[in-house]
Amino acid sequence: MESQAHPPEPESYEDRHVHQVYQQIAPHFSSTRYKPWPIVERFLKELPAGSVGLDVGCGNGKYLAVDANVFIVASDRVGVADQSRTFQRYYHLYRSGELEHDIGLAGGTILDAGYEKDNWWAIAAR
Repeated sequence: MESQAHPPEPESYEDRHVHQVYQQIAPHFSSTRYKPWPIVERFLKELPAGSVGLDVGCGNGKYLAVDANVFIVASDRVGVADQSRTFQRYYHLYRSGELEHDIGLAGGTILDAGYEKDNWWAIAAR
């Protein structure tokens, strides 16, 4: 048990309470995410050929093959069913409006944004 007088280092706390837990539930979690969300699939299919996308926290990579004319850079931390593909994931719990703010700081323009199924999402352009 960690004492309040000596709180754990952020990295070890995150490893124990996020990474290790997610690694344990990843196979089941992945099996329940077998098809793309319709809003994301529609967005990807409407992109011009040659577009480049970024999927941070791509999980099992279900969006990578939605449109062969869109190049998607994907990252996730846990191993996926196909062990030849292992991604790195950065975890961050966003507050309302924070994702949009970060996109603005990076020079992006928000086209659409929302909160769905416990996830903040945004469609942005540069």
